[in-house]
Amino acid sequence: MLRKYWRKLLAPVIITIIAVAVLILMAIVYFGLGTVMLAFGGPVWLGGLMCLSCLVGCGASAYVLWERIKEIRSGEEDDLSQY
Repeated sequence: MLRKYWRKLLAPVIITIIAVAVLILMAIVYFGLGTVMLAFGGPVWLGGLMCLSCLVGCGASAYVLWERIKEIRSGEEDDLSQY
């Protein structure tokens, strides 16, 4: 089934992979920032909060990709036609 739509799915999948990779790298950096803050007595929760927000962004990106795949499968190309 996806073989029929692979060209339409290529761009969203690539963009989602890049976005998730960047967000995971940011989460790793923020986790490291939290451990550095722990060593120097700073607010550790700030690094954890920023790390968590990046991970939530990864989940949101995956959800949006799933919605786009369902939209392409249903044949609904242009959402603007509904309005």
